Amino acid sequence: MYALFNGELIWADQALISAAAEGCAYGFGIFETLKVAGGRAFFVEEHCRRFSRSCKELAMPLPLDFESMRGAIGMLILANGLGRGTLKILYTKDHKKFDLLLTTKENPYPEAIYDQGFRICMASAKRNPYAKLTYIKSSNYMENLLEKEQAAVKGFDEAIFLNTDGYLSEGACTNLFFVKEGIVFTPSIACGLLPGILREKVIGLIHRSSLRLETGQFREDDLWESDEVFLTNSRMEIMPVAEIHTKSYDLEENRITRRLRKEFYHAYCGPGS
Repeated sequence: MYALFNGELIWADQALISAAAEGCAYGFGIFETLKVAGGRAFFVEEHCRRFSRSCKELAMPLPLDFESMRGAIGMLILANGLGRGTLKILYTKDHKKFDLLLTTKENPYPEAIYDQGFRICMASAKRNPYAKLTYIKSSNYMENLLEKEQAAVKGFDEAIFLNTDGYLSEGACTNLFFVKEGIVFTPSIACGLLPGILREKVIGLIHRSSLRLETGQFREDDLWESDEVFLTNSRMEIMPVAEIHTKSYDLEENRITRRLRKEFYHAYCGPGS
């Protein structure tokens, strides 16, 4: 596999970042992960816009303009002959300079997993809605990884965070939606969550589908009392939830989740999209 390191196309295992760099030593960096399907990256403009906002928030100089970034993404996909997978943009600090690394890999979500759905649990850590990095896709991802690994040990696919005020926030690598009596609910950004690209797209779909959406502060009990739950992120898009701890959902009855998955496909993935 090839990687793009500071504009140079090289073998991925030759892309080296200094151990003394702040990006390696302290996690001073940002990243974006894009889905690739049919040989093209999805929502490039939206990811680049968020990447640009993160650079501004952390006083990191923007490495490439939008068209140059789009060109770099296309170049790497073509070089690796990637039909289906993910592309990661990583931008890290190295003293007075910054390193930009683009890599690709396979997508870990086979189609069969959507039929069985995710099993989720509650995270032990709490999201801080008052911290700057909560709203930036930074390289400080250790807490997320720890919670996801602890969930996996218990047989779950994802862990859901409450924030420090006791409200639902987000998953370790997902945004959270749930349905009750035909109404779709999702925690507001102010609850301490990363505003995901797919979260934004699904909210748009909900509005266009004339479904009712409630965005706000919700408790764990609201999740337990829900009729459907689904998660979103750029790699897996819309993932049905089959189980929360000991509560199970019949995915055949998840009418709204199935409808949104179908409408998302026709809007962004299917013929004419």
